[in-house]
Amino acid sequence: MRCTDAGETWNSIDASILVLIFAMLIIGKGLEEAEVIELVIERRPVACWIASMDPACCHPVEGAVD
Repeated sequence: MRCTDAGETWNSIDASILVLIFAMLIIGKGLEEAEVIELVIERRPVACWIASMDPACCHPVEGAVD
């Protein structure tokens, strides 16, 4: 067994995988900033978000877990 040097390690990394990982991080951060993740977690209607309504005035979906 042998260790690899830094150059060999960098050469073995597939650039398309790195682009995919960074794109997923950017999309995830955008969804978090837009509070879409919270809407999905809380199971609130998307109409509340689209209409920029106060979430307090929207009723959770029936059967939602608190």
